[in-house]
Formats: sequence, C-alpha cells, structure tokens
Amino acid sequence: MADIGNYNNGTIEKRIKSEINQEWLKCRSLSGVLFDKKIPHKFKVKIYSSIVQQTILYSSETWPTKESDELQTIEMRMLRMIAGLTRKDKVRSTRILSSLKVVPIKTKIMVNRLGGMGTQ
Repeated sequence: MADIGNYNNGTIEKRIKSEINQEWLKCRSLSGVLFDKKIPHKFKVKIYSSIVQQTILYSSETWPTKESDELQTIEMRMLRMIAGLTRKDKVRSTRILSSLKVVPIKTKIMVNRLGGMGTQ
C-alpha cells in the first residue's frame, strides 16, 4: 500500500530522476575512457554495457514502464558521444545501435522483467 501512495504523490518520479542523475554521474566518471578517440569503440561499448547499462537495469526493476522512453533517450545520447557523433550528424539511432552492436536498454529492461516472472 505504501508504494501506491508514493506513486500518487510524486515521490517515485523524484526517485527515478535521482537514479537517472546517478547514471549520468557514472557515465561522467568514465568519460575519460568512453569519449577518448584513441580507444576503440568495441572496448568503450564493453565498458558501457558492463557498467552503465547494468547500473540502469538494476535500478529500473521497480520503475513504471513509461520511464523506459526517457532512458532510451539518455542511452542514445551516451552512445552518440561514444561513437563521436552529434545529432547534427543526422545518423539514425538504429544505425548507431547496429554499428556499436548494443542491445537497446528498453529491450534489456523488458527481458529483465519477463525473466523475473519465470518466462525465460
């Protein structure tokens, strides 16, 4: 019952915003590696997938489903930085995901939630 009350008065949204800020802090702490042009993309993607994405997945287990859209936006912003691209380059998100060989966070969240139901 306490969770329903928290959802209604907006505290869950505050918690989600806090978790997203933590994700950005994690990414910024790794910025020396993730955004260095001398380091191969393959290595950067492994670091991103094993540290940043796992942090997101762990904290997103209890979030409402609608928040995954915001996470997708943030993920693409990070992946564009890793690839050395900006939105001005007009490269589609699907192309970035396929070139970096990254599974979208939205898909991973869905698989994570289904796995929790014993459907894996």
